[in-house]
Amino acid sequence: MNSLKKTIGEKISFFLTNLFHASWLFFPGILFLILIYCCFGVLSQGQDLMVLSSEHSGNFGLFLFALCFFAIIGWFGARKVADIKHKKMPFTLPSFFINMLQGLLALVFLHS
Repeated sequence: MNSLKKTIGEKISFFLTNLFHASWLFFPGILFLILIYCCFGVLSQGQDLMVLSSEHSGNFGLFLFALCFFAIIGWFGARKVADIKHKKMPFTLPSFFINMLQGLLALVFLHS
């Protein structure tokens, strides 16, 4: 069917379907981000650890290095998962969703 003749409902349905498929593909990374947020953002021990690491200059540099390493590993892991999925079943998801969620995961890893 021509994309010009699709109704708004079909376009929204297509977008949501692909978004949920891409979210399922990157579910381990998303779950890991939620776990990290709960450990360092919600629990008082994690907040104390982050404040303590930012007060000392040597610890802060190590903390920044670990955070950048964490972001790169998260992005690379998402990229590898997407590559394997694409090799097993090509054309299951548009590349826009795969690239968008890879970049979004890396950005959230970096800001977490």
